[in-house]
Amino acid sequence: KNSILNFYKELIKLRRTNDALVNGSYTAADDNNKDVLSYIRKSEGESVLVALNMTAEIKTVQYNLTTYGINTNSAHTLLSSPHGSSKSMSLKNLTLPPFGVFIGKVQ
Repeated sequence: KNSILNFYKELIKLRRTNDALVNGSYTAADDNNKDVLSYIRKSEGESVLVALNMTAEIKTVQYNLTTYGINTNSAHTLLSSPHGSSKSMSLKNLTLPPFGVFIGKVQ
């Protein structure tokens, strides 16, 4: 269940079924962070934050998305690696494990 193959199957399914990931616009969320690649995919009525830790170290990031028209301090987990539960995560203190992935719905 926690294999790389199953993670990619979930990722492909999410990419095919989530309108923001399929058709949404791309906006970099934190250009100044050289360790974590972060961006927002935004479509009509739906926004998704993607955060990718590109290092072998734990990284904690903070997001203020009001400049992108998103007035929330949390994101509902759509997919994460290592595999996490579908719960609300704080954008004020998001911890990413080494080479970790977080994909969350923000509104």
